[in-house]
Amino acid sequence: MIVIAQLLDAKKLTEIALQSVSLAFLFVSPKFIQQGFGKQLIAHAIDYSRRNKYDLLKVLSDPNAVGFYKKYGCKVISQKQSSIPGRFLPEMELSLI
Repeated sequence: MIVIAQLLDAKKLTEIALQSVSLAFLFVSPKFIQQGFGKQLIAHAIDYSRRNKYDLLKVLSDPNAVGFYKKYGCKVISQKQSSIPGRFLPEMELSLI
């Protein structure tokens, strides 16, 4: 980031910093799964991100939710160690451009 800051003016640096957005939390209670609530939530997150000109939506997924996010175009890019030893959380991204 230091090299970028030296090469770009402040306006361009701000634009670069705002290109991606992270989905912090999307949870549907098990008793409401398969009723369309998750679909509505992810559709809203994607729509919001596009309307606000983000290029990339980042998701830290539960391992059991990878299939859900893949249905909407998200791709696993890496894995992150969770707070539970031996458990890894998929880091996913969705290109919005």
